[in-house]
Amino acid sequence: MKDRPIVTQGKVIGRRDERTFYVELKNSKQIIGHTELKMAHIRDQIKDGDMVRLEMTTFDFEKGRITEILTAS
Repeated sequence: MKDRPIVTQGKVIGRRDERTFYVELKNSKQIIGHTELKMAHIRDQIKDGDMVRLEMTTFDFEKGRITEILTAS
């Protein structure tokens, strides 16, 4: 049985490369946030300071999938 993802929010603090970003969570932990290939339309809109929604697995708390931009800077 597949575990449901943990949904949380974070603030983009920098860009790592074309698909990945540095994101700071509410607890001040910094993780790597990535976008899916099919989400290319939001990838170009993400800027430093944007609040984003992330999905994380229970197996790896160092990475998260960016699913939505909540507030733009």
